Amino acid sequence: MIKRFLLLSVLFLPIFLSGQIIQNEFVLEFHHQNIQKHIQDLSGKLSVRQNLFFEVAPFSNHPKNEYYTLKVDMEASEEWYHVLLHDKNIINVERAAVTENRNTRPNDPQLVSQWYLETIKAFDAWSITKGGPDLNGNEIVIAILDDGFLLSHEDFADIFYTNPGEIPGDGIDNDANGFIDDVNGFNFDTNNGTITAETHGTQVLGAAAAKGNNGRGISGINWNAKVMLCQVPLRTTEVQKAYDYVFKMKSLYLESGGTKGANIVTVSYSAGVANRFGSEFPVWCSLYDKMGEKGILSVGACPNSNDNIDVVGDVPSTCESKYLIVVTNSDDKDVKVREAGFGSKHVDMAVPGEDILTTNDGISKYSLVSGTSLSAPILAGSISLLHSMECASFTEDYTNNPGNTTLMLKDILLSSGDPISYRSGSVLKPLSEITVSGNRLNVHNAMLEMTRVYNDCIIKGPLEITSPVSLTEDSFSFRYKTESEENLEVVIFDILGRLLFKTEIPFTKGQPYITVEAPNLLYESQKVQQHQILFVGLIQGKQKTGKGFFYTISN
Repeated sequence: MIKRFLLLSVLFLPIFLSGQIIQNEFVLEFHHQNIQKHIQDLSGKLSVRQNLFFEVAPFSNHPKNEYYTLKVDMEASEEWYHVLLHDKNIINVERAAVTENRNTRPNDPQLVSQWYLETIKAFDAWSITKGGPDLNGNEIVIAILDDGFLLSHEDFADIFYTNPGEIPGDGIDNDANGFIDDVNGFNFDTNNGTITAETHGTQVLGAAAAKGNNGRGISGINWNAKVMLCQVPLRTTEVQKAYDYVFKMKSLYLESGGTKGANIVTVSYSAGVANRFGSEFPVWCSLYDKMGEKGILSVGACPNSNDNIDVVGDVPSTCESKYLIVVTNSDDKDVKVREAGFGSKHVDMAVPGEDILTTNDGISKYSLVSGTSLSAPILAGSISLLHSMECASFTEDYTNNPGNTTLMLKDILLSSGDPISYRSGSVLKPLSEITVSGNRLNVHNAMLEMTRVYNDCIIKGPLEITSPVSLTEDSFSFRYKTESEENLEVVIFDILGRLLFKTEIPFTKGQPYITVEAPNLLYESQKVQQHQILFVGLIQGKQKTGKGFFYTISN
């Protein structure tokens, strides 16, 4: 329940333009229990104490809530800000603002090709993984913040995250996370779990996660994604409430051992506040760090204007969090779109966002749209796809040290992209002059880089293990196929990524069967306990493939 402190019968409510600061509304970070009493005490420091209005409300009803909104009388707003800024118990204070959507710019509706899939090498990536759970069977969740989503779209079947701790429609906060009936996410506009349809969010959602291989429409980057929906209006306060919700849901997942909350690996938001700097929004920016330490890599879209945001500002683009990737928009010529932001300090990389065929409203179903709004979810879908790779040591590292592993994943994405250009007048120049990496997303290259960093990743290609692994007391064997004549290396590792066995096998033409003697590993071994999952990997030059098997030997 919102508690009100009202000493003025009428509050003047101004109308604000997009990007404008709301002078009389603040967001506070406060770690003590009684925020209402504290604000009441602070009001006594104001010079004008008569006809005083203020209203304070928590982001959610969660008992560990640390964030609050504070609305005050407009005439006293400057003095309130000064008092809040210098109070040692207020960790962070910022003024609220009106955000702007990184609106898509409609283009030729007859162009029906998803050209960008080949550009970012999605087809090659899909030969390795098409999405789904991670190696331990944990659901991989993308959180998307936007204005609304058409849940009934034909290309959205079975893509939505379902809160395991919530009973739909009973009006009770079953999982005690501070949100009632948040079954697929939450509507921060109406403050309930009912998601309503809007065009922009539907377009964004399709770019990330439209169902793949279902014989309908298009394919998102992740064929088998699970998406948590956060419906937010164009106000910074609700956006930050949504980020705090994402943080709480990932924390709940970790604290409960996966029985509650959501295994969110990335969050995408395609709006912001133009011509402002992250230093003006310390609460907003600090939320990226809090989420990142839990293993959530955030994606933000820079403005659809040819501005250097390092100079003119933009939020969240200029937030200094290392857990945030800011993207600009590139076209089918591999050139940064003119009407897309840049910045050698704050814009990390380019992602295709021009003439993107994606899902639309229930009438047209699909349309071509353009803007950084599409770039951000394409990257978010790619991040979730990387999490679904069969990389035992990456999965283990992410489980035990999610913050550092998330930063490693960010480095992989930025360093593995393809260098592209931008237009300076009529001249093409390297994008490295105006962005952090100078690269455009290449999701297949990112996967190959994953195999270099984590050497137990399984890459499926022309080299393939074609049969189950057959075990005896002192050997294992399997069938394989390959188009190469290079020698082969066979490895076995456990689910933690520990290498248990390694040997080289000469290639024999016309011999599709490999038998490996390994008595010390597979029989009365101290390395391997019976009744566990192991993985056999087959390496030939730059090719890798593998297969899991359940190790058990009858006595």
